[in-house]
Amino acid sequence: MGITRLSNIALENIILGKTKQNFKCVVKFYSSKCKLCHGLKPLYENISEAFEDDLHFFVFNAEQKANLNTLIDINGTPTIVFVDVHPSPNVAIMADPPEPDKETWYHAMDIMNFIEENLND
Repeated sequence: MGITRLSNIALENIILGKTKQNFKCVVKFYSSKCKLCHGLKPLYENISEAFEDDLHFFVFNAEQKANLNTLIDINGTPTIVFVDVHPSPNVAIMADPPEPDKETWYHAMDIMNFIEENLND
C-alpha cells in the first residue's frame, strides 16, 4: 500500500471524519527541518510494511498548515497519530517516549505497540 503524503484538505477530512469510507490509519507529522523526522523516515517505512494489510499510512508536513493545533493538538515533530476514521473519528496521539532515541525520537517497538493497541480497540 505504501505511504501517502496528505494535503491539508485530506488531513482535515480524516481528523474530522469527513471521508467516504471507514478505515484505520497512522499519520506521521514531520517537519522538513527536523533531524529526528528524517531519522524516523526509514523506521516508519519498515513499520508501514509490517501493517500494510491492516492500515493506511500517511505523512503530513506540519509546516503546511499554520493553524494545525486547532485541528489536532500535537506538541511538535515528529509525532505519530492513530486514527480510526468513521462517523465519529477516534484519534490517539502517541505519547513522547520516556527515553527518546537520539536518531529517531521514537523506538520501533514503542510505535508497533502503540499501533497494535489502537488497532485492536
